[in-house]
Amino acid sequence: MLRFSTSVAFPVRKGVAPDDGPDMIYSPVFETLPADPTVKHAVLREAEDVFRLFYQMVEDILTAKEDEEWRHQAAEGLPDSPNLR
Repeated sequence: MLRFSTSVAFPVRKGVAPDDGPDMIYSPVFETLPADPTVKHAVLREAEDVFRLFYQMVEDILTAKEDEEWRHQAAEGLPDSPNLR
């Protein structure tokens, strides 16, 4: 499980596992947030940063996949490919 630190504005990263996906997308559970408003703000800010990194990772993967598919279709010479129009 991805852990968010409560003292600095960066997540504690000891490796990211597939089970971390929901934490990266949905952010911390409200009930588990610290009561101190300053610390709570830092944790929520961390969650936003992690989500941005996750979003960028997904965009990069999809872009690479589209580029790979385009090159494959171009090599095959598929005339009906929407990428060749």
